[in-house]
Amino acid sequence: MKPKIAAVIFAALLLTTGSPSPGAAQDTKRVAIVDDVLGVTFFTYTIPADWIFQGGMTHGTSCNISDAPFLRASSPDGLAGIKVFPRADFAWSNNPADIPRGNSGCMAHQGEIKAADFLNYAVGLLHVEYVKDITDAAKVERMRSDLEQSNQSGQMRRTFVDTASALTRFKINSISEEEQIDVTVHCWERDFPHRNTRDEFCAVDSQLTWAPEGKVLATVKMMQAMVKPTLNLGYMQKWAQNNTQQWANINRQMTIANNTFYENLNRQIIANGQATRQQMDQQYQTHEAAMAAAQRGSDMNLQRQQQNWNAQGRMADDACDYALGLQKRYDPTTGQVYKSSSEYTYDWISSDGKQHYPTNDINFNPNGMGTGDWTLTNNVH
Repeated sequence: MKPKIAAVIFAALLLTTGSPSPGAAQDTKRVAIVDDVLGVTFFTYTIPADWIFQGGMTHGTSCNISDAPFLRASSPDGLAGIKVFPRADFAWSNNPADIPRGNSGCMAHQGEIKAADFLNYAVGLLHVEYVKDITDAAKVERMRSDLEQSNQSGQMRRTFVDTASALTRFKINSISEEEQIDVTVHCWERDFPHRNTRDEFCAVDSQLTWAPEGKVLATVKMMQAMVKPTLNLGYMQKWAQNNTQQWANINRQMTIANNTFYENLNRQIIANGQATRQQMDQQYQTHEAAMAAAQRGSDMNLQRQQQNWNAQGRMADDACDYALGLQKRYDPTTGQVYKSSSEYTYDWISSDGKQHYPTNDINFNPNGMGTGDWTLTNNVH
């Protein structure tokens, strides 16, 4: 599936802090996420001057061509901050041939993703205590009303929007912390009438903010007014110019090759009037060889692009695992790969594959406990 989106789609980020009191003036600084491929700034953010910032970006894939940022910003003591996770892309189709495969950059799913369902899944992965639902019902209604009033038409159109928020609780050592998790979902569909095919996909943006207990909601409100993420318009121009230039180079090379071919053909026909048929046959063969060479070049380019998509998909998956605190494990007995908490360096699995024994002790071996047949899994990097 290769849905085309005209612009980068990104939910507004609410950077938060738990240290200052609401209304207090704050010193700030500008930080940036830079696209190393194009060599230009992608997004800039205003954050408190003493905060620590880390950020990166995932490039578009065959599932969703839009680039997306991910980041972590926190106070010096780590008691307040924000995480923006890499975007998750899901897709499905009524045509079995268009169902996403492992190298497409998106995950297969049937039907629209509900924001609350994805939020509850994230709560389980993060191992935090669910306190209450704080979804802004009025905001959900506004999003859906705007979608209905947009009356989108054409081959690509947005079909579904949703958002959900929850207040959770966890501890940093003995300090009780609160955390707000926000999830936003946008879904589109693309019709191919000549093939009687409809491809659909959803993009899920998720973030969490944390602060000492009792402060997170107030600081979210305060930082909404102070912090503004900014998309670099120069980046969009550079991105468009880069793609335009690539196509222009391809078209120019094809035009030069065609012009050269027909000029040579005409000269040979005139100079060899009695051998016109033979020359035409020869040039036809030359043309066929040139077309075959061009096809091989196109195939090699598509193969390289596919390799890039695969690498970007793996990078996004690894970044998501890191952000969610997960580690891929390989079971040498069954050949299966699964994910578990990265808090533990080693993970033993039972012979039936249903029980796990995580540990950080390199010398520990559950086989000596007489409780079953255990195998030490291999960490996948």
